[in-house]
Amino acid sequence: MAAFNEIDKRNVLPNWRSYIKTAISGEFQSSKKQNFSIPLFPLDEYIFAWKENKNIPYASDLVSAAMTNGQTENLEVLEAAKYIIAHSEDCSNTQVICAQSIISDNKSQNIRNDIGLADKLSCIKDKETHYRESIRILKQQNLLFPYNAINYCELARYYANLGQWEKAKKMMHTAILLAPESRYISRSAARLFSHIEEYDIAHKVLTKNPGLLKDPWIIASEIAVKTAIGRSSKYIKRGAELIASGNYNPFSCSELASALATLEMNHGNRKKCRNYMNIALQRPNDNSLAQAEWIIHKDQNVGFIFGDYSYLQNKAEADCRYAYFREDYSTALSVGVDWIADYPFDLDPIYFTAEMAYTHLKKYDTAIDIIHLGLRSNPEDLGLLNNLAYCYALSGQVLRAESILDKINLNAINVPNNTKICLTATRGLVEYRKGNTESGRMLYMKAMTDAQGLGCEKGLIEKALLNFIREEIMFNTNYDTGLLYLMDNVTSNDKEINQLKKDILAIIK
Repeated sequence: MAAFNEIDKRNVLPNWRSYIKTAISGEFQSSKKQNFSIPLFPLDEYIFAWKENKNIPYASDLVSAAMTNGQTENLEVLEAAKYIIAHSEDCSNTQVICAQSIISDNKSQNIRNDIGLADKLSCIKDKETHYRESIRILKQQNLLFPYNAINYCELARYYANLGQWEKAKKMMHTAILLAPESRYISRSAARLFSHIEEYDIAHKVLTKNPGLLKDPWIIASEIAVKTAIGRSSKYIKRGAELIASGNYNPFSCSELASALATLEMNHGNRKKCRNYMNIALQRPNDNSLAQAEWIIHKDQNVGFIFGDYSYLQNKAEADCRYAYFREDYSTALSVGVDWIADYPFDLDPIYFTAEMAYTHLKKYDTAIDIIHLGLRSNPEDLGLLNNLAYCYALSGQVLRAESILDKINLNAINVPNNTKICLTATRGLVEYRKGNTESGRMLYMKAMTDAQGLGCEKGLIEKALLNFIREEIMFNTNYDTGLLYLMDNVTSNDKEINQLKKDILAIIK
């Protein structure tokens, strides 16, 4: 049985992208109220100078101007980037990294336009070489510029993408020491430490930032971290005051307003939730837009008013959730892979996208590829390992599934109860697929009994039951027809549960 990474829980924990991508998003602009826009800075003078002087300084000026202003798809910019890479022995490390970033981003864009899932996944897999090379270059830079906090933060991100969490933590701690006032570093650190469930450190970094009480971005992150661990922030009132003051532009208040909207939703106050989220959606960033899509799925009657968000360049998560909640699974899967590319270290897009592949589209090989990408950054995540075994078993690769399960110690103290239930049920699936129906039946029964005894949520027990019924009908010609009555009594809005019921009915027909 598949484990899922808490689709019912989402907070506006800060995103963690590269410094350059974050700058292009507009997050570094002044938070004070103004006519917000992300202007297109004219590149004409840089392009003209580059055409007249095909050398490294002019190529570098054009590349830098293009990256700063988000115009990296210009053909002249691409030519300049390729020129720098071709003459890398005469360029600085920074120049080469910028040029490589432009080439890499455009390759990714071409793949997105081509909508080839296999190619997309292959591109993400191949990024490992890029991560390691970037680490090498940044470490060389640190020898020359040891006090550059951004370099340490970027190193942390690359290490996180490779699953080297201790090194990522070490680099991030250095970045924090060098620039405790940096909004970018504080929010990046909060995301890193939240991911590895060191919430106390994530919270401390934010509260130690000198700009906490006057920066809506920092307060938004602080509230999100406290919400993630089920605690109330003492800065909620201050956050509401910043929004009510009218002194901050809508874009800068977007995450803060969506964080407050989430709190109101959790407290059952639909009206206040709507009011705050409508503020967030006046000029949303990709995080608050995705949060709005998540809340709408929870309560379709909440009725938000969406403002213009055509300026957003990285909204794959929001697009994925929009398609998923409307059961357009093919689109959701394709955009979901873009979401993975945006956050290679994050578990949410891995669980979310793989579930669409194996549950709704029956693309087991694709799901397996996605899960392997998640295991690169999170090699010991038991939920992912369970789901990998689940997909292998469903695709007929029973020995591979069994090999994965054999390496997991269910009696280890750090195995969550829900995961234990899923692993036991998956072992039952493997036994059925090996032809051992009696062993499979006993394991599924144990999973359901244990789930009831541990007080697990009803949905988990129902998923175990439906997986059991599917296997029993497929591999036991004398199955108990009373199982169909049990299936009919399962009623839920959960998409996976309803798909399992459809699968069983298809087998019977």
